Amino acid sequence: MKIDERAVICGLDAADSDEVLRTLAQRLIDLNYVKDDYADAVIEREDDYPTGLECDPVNAAIPHCTNNYSLVDALGVATLKHPVDFMEMGTSDQKIPVRIMLMPVVVDPAEQVPMLVRAMKFLDLKDKVQGLAEAKSSREIISIIGDTFSEDE
Repeated sequence: MKIDERAVICGLDAADSDEVLRTLAQRLIDLNYVKDDYADAVIEREDDYPTGLECDPVNAAIPHCTNNYSLVDALGVATLKHPVDFMEMGTSDQKIPVRIMLMPVVVDPAEQVPMLVRAMKFLDLKDKVQGLAEAKSSREIISIIGDTFSEDE
């Protein structure tokens, strides 16, 4: 799993979930981690299968799509300056305010579920989630997530 400071956006100021998704997806496109149509695929999947999760102390989302758009294994991360509404996972009408977004990119389809499980376990760690929400730099975010999403995992 590629953990690259360039794929991390700290304190993103966005108006809505589409802007958050497009901004982080474009960063991954620019890094050649995903194909050019990745942003549209992630937004379409998020519309069909929302990924907003209630977490303690702040909510998160784990938007992703099929491996057809992935070029390398990577993780995009965004912390938001202000909460942005995402549809809650498992619902079609419940919005929750999200401040953290993890965007896993997986080439091997057999690795997608394990990566999502790893992300969800990470989001159960209250101190880590709090640390992400309070992080002041991309480097600080990398240090918080590195143990969970390192190359060795």
